[in-house]
Amino acid sequence: LEECKKIFQSSSKSLEYIESKAENLDSLGKTFDAVSIGSAFHWMDAEALAENVKQFLHPKSFIFVFEYQFPRSIENLALNDWVKRRFNTEWKAPNQRPRGSFRDLLKPLEAKFQAVHFQAPPWRMKLDLKTFGSQIFSQSRYLHSEANLREDHEIQKQRDSILSEIAALWGNEDLLDFNFYLDAEVFISRT
Repeated sequence: LEECKKIFQSSSKSLEYIESKAENLDSLGKTFDAVSIGSAFHWMDAEALAENVKQFLHPKSFIFVFEYQFPRSIENLALNDWVKRRFNTEWKAPNQRPRGSFRDLLKPLEAKFQAVHFQAPPWRMKLDLKTFGSQIFSQSRYLHSEANLREDHEIQKQRDSILSEIAALWGNEDLLDFNFYLDAEVFISRT
């Protein structure tokens, strides 16, 4: 949040940044022109969020919901299978449940707001092994697995082990091509 303030401070003095649980906006005593939810909607109570946000948005304001899927290698299917297996078995958060599709998650918002469909542009990047590992280590699913480790040296040992497994699948290439997938939807307040 502080980084956003730094980036946009010179472009507009009328922006106010607030960090809050979306299901509890009433506690802030404010109304909003926009709500942005990035890669977190699947953790929220969608029904409560839709009802709460509806009360605090100005007319014709919007909600922008997005999430990205973990990048998939274009040519290394074994690596993709390894990532999928680890994310879906070993790195699940304790209370995580199957969430359905992005569209399924958004149904409570579609019932209360006008949806404006958004098609994200294709996103393709070349990554080296270290950068790909950093992508894994920044994911909330993976970070939940680290929460059980008590010491920094245990975390580093786990990360080194994971990087060794990835290296065995990586092959001889310095860089691999990856597709990134962004799901996004814009909703406009009807009143």
